[in-house]
Amino acid sequence: MVSRACSKEESRRRMYQEAKQGAVVVVSNDEPLDRAHIEDARAVFERCGGVAAPMAVFDLSAVPFMDSAGLEFLLETHEQYQQHGGELKLAAPNSICLDALRVTGVAGKLEIHEQTGTAVRSFLR
Repeated sequence: MVSRACSKEESRRRMYQEAKQGAVVVVSNDEPLDRAHIEDARAVFERCGGVAAPMAVFDLSAVPFMDSAGLEFLLETHEQYQQHGGELKLAAPNSICLDALRVTGVAGKLEIHEQTGTAVRSFLR
């Protein structure tokens, strides 16, 4: 039996899934969006944002919670995407994440959709 340690990049690929739907990248994750995991999130979204007018949807349906570092990350990423003519949209947050987004006012700064498909189609407007 051969065993080897996973690299940080291999581990990141397992936590984050990326799927292209036309020009839109849908990113999903099942880890908390918190200080302990923020560098993994940053690496994934920087790669997705490395195009002109990046369009991404972050499917939050499996993200159990987010802390202030996660909220700040979402705002920073959205701002970076906008500076390049694109946008980051959120989809399917659970009640805990949605409460965090609303209580902090982040929900008023980002477009949030109940379903991932709706978020993807909203780029067609």
